[in-house]
Amino acid sequence: MSQEVALLIVSAVTLIVAIVAAVYAFRAYNLKSGIRVRGLYSLVSSIAAEDRYVGSLTLENLKDRAVVIFQVFLEIGHGCYIEIDDFENEPLVLEPFGAFKRTYDPIDLYSINVRRIRTNDLLRESGARQRLVLSTSRGRYNVAHHIDHWDPVIDFFRNHLTAILRPHRLTHEGKAYGSGAKYLVQLVIGSGKEVSIPIYERDYQIQKFTGFRLTPESLATKDALETFLLERAVGGELPCRDLRVLDLLERRQEVYKDYFDREEVKISPRGWLNYHLLGWLLTRLENLRLRRINRRNRRRHGEALQDDSPA
Repeated sequence: MSQEVALLIVSAVTLIVAIVAAVYAFRAYNLKSGIRVRGLYSLVSSIAAEDRYVGSLTLENLKDRAVVIFQVFLEIGHGCYIEIDDFENEPLVLEPFGAFKRTYDPIDLYSINVRRIRTNDLLRESGARQRLVLSTSRGRYNVAHHIDHWDPVIDFFRNHLTAILRPHRLTHEGKAYGSGAKYLVQLVIGSGKEVSIPIYERDYQIQKFTGFRLTPESLATKDALETFLLERAVGGELPCRDLRVLDLLERRQEVYKDYFDREEVKISPRGWLNYHLLGWLLTRLENLRLRRINRRNRRRHGEALQDDSPA
């Protein structure tokens, strides 16, 4: 290999390394400079409120530096701002590559000064631009990037064969114990600390408590278990200052009564043809049926208004 070729190769490699280093340096600088936030919000129509309102907000920081946010607005068109959240008293610090999510309760009304403003038509205006606007420590920031948040509910409206199974958990003081838990024993020990112990169907087969075992008879009812444990506490086998037993089976029956009163549904995985072709056809037939029902109801409503109008 000639000296000229070797020098050319070395120069090319040096140039490539320099370019790669420059790209990484630019990317590192870009991650730490300026603001780049993605956002997502949802608009809610509910019987709980007369006006549509923002029901949830998600913000994601795409930079390697924190963003201090004082207020969040939804701008409709140009210059019309709906306040979503106000952090003036305690600014929101969106950490580097961090995310913020909050859901909002129904509103009573929107206002400007002391004048009520209706938002239903405003938020349904399909031609008007809507965008999130942040009040930050660096001034106004328009959220131009949208979070591509996927939800299977979207698939359901496109295909009614979509099944979404939601989990339900019965909780006590923020903790769930599962459908197999019959009772919850709450003990107050010597230091005043409260301890919760779930009791399951076959816990008489294991050493649930130090020094004694439960019996099948003690698990027959809540009162039987409470009496059994009180006897052990009086005898010194169960060191505690106080105890009580919660009947989780009874509470579960109350909370899930509507579920237990209905027949269970069994579903099985669907094949591609079944879901995409049959589901597509059934969804469009159902949408057509609903449109006919809605048109008929609107026609009847209009006729009723004409009959009620003064002659």
